[in-house]
Order: sequence, then C-alpha cells, then structure tokens
Amino acid sequence: MTMSNAQHQSAAVHCMIDMETLSTHPNMAIMSIGLVLFGLDGVIDTKELILDTQDQISAGRDVEFGTIQWWMKQSAPAASLFDQCAGVGVTAREACHQIASFLHENCRSKKNLFVWGNSSTFDVVGLRSLYTQFSGLPKDRLWNYPNERCFRTLVAVLDPQRKFEPVRTGVHHNALDDALWQAEYLSVLNARVMRCGGPSFL
Repeated sequence: MTMSNAQHQSAAVHCMIDMETLSTHPNMAIMSIGLVLFGLDGVIDTKELILDTQDQISAGRDVEFGTIQWWMKQSAPAASLFDQCAGVGVTAREACHQIASFLHENCRSKKNLFVWGNSSTFDVVGLRSLYTQFSGLPKDRLWNYPNERCFRTLVAVLDPQRKFEPVRTGVHHNALDDALWQAEYLSVLNARVMRCGGPSFL
C-alpha cells in the first residue's frame, strides 16, 4: 500500500538506507546506495543510485583491499556492480543532490524523518560523511542526528532467533534489494509488537 502525499508529509517517514562500498571505514568509497521510504502503511517511494567511485577516491575516500577481496567472493550479479560504477555512475556531488531532493519531496520536516541502517556505524554514518564532503553544504544535515536508528540492533532485541525473518528476494548485496528486505523485516516486527499491545516504532 502506498501512502498519499498529504499523509506522509505530516506523519513519521522512515528511510532504510543500504550501501555497497569499497571499505568499512566511515569515509568509505561508495559504489551504490539504495533508499526505501516507508511507514505504517507500507512503502512510500524508493531510489537507487550507482556512483562513480573514481571522483570519491581522488578526493580521498577510503578503499580497503580486504573489502575488494570480499567482493570477489560474492555472486556474479552482485559483483557486476564494479562494472556499473566504473566511469558510468553519477558523481558523489550529484548523488548528494538527488538524495536531498528525494528526501525533501517525501518528508518536508526533518523532525519527522527517521533513518535506518544495518549497523550503528556503517550505512547511516557513511552517507552522512559523503554528504558533508560533497554536497557543498558542509553545515547542512539530511536528517536530525537523534532520528538515526539501527536495524541490526532492533532485530537482535525483538527477533534474536530470526523466526520472523521474511523470505529474501532479489540479489543479495544489491543496495536497493537489501534495503527493501530490511524495511519489510522492520514492518513485520512492528506489526508483531502492536499485536502484543506494544507501541508502534514506525
């Protein structure tokens, strides 16, 4: 179910972020970004960006040999990302502008925007770092810091045995496919909490 524009402009909007990168450090070079906006009534909108990593590397973004080795062991559909981002992806600056526009179009107030990543130190931190470096607006923020959330922590608390994990679809380590699955998992857990009489966290 998709929310109307009027509904999600005034309600809490959640953004699941997933990124595929060349490092695990906060200043990672980023190959792709998947964004899924969702709320209590389901997915609102999605966005996927393939980035040209060369301008990031030239600007000092980090590349780890171990991460590249890890990528070489992944499936062919996942590893094909290397070819997609080699000179044909958008620049980091353009990616920052597109993401800012995407979030603003769907949630005008930062106080209503909550961002999720599959770690407390990876996707959200990495995207925040990229935006600070390349947006041209180093003092601007895409979201309010207190609204950052960790998908992995919530799953560990509410479903430690992974009994309610949805069936995976799409390509593992495809940023948008992973973000969609993570948003679905959150929605499943939120529904269970509400059925038990607890408050919604969405």
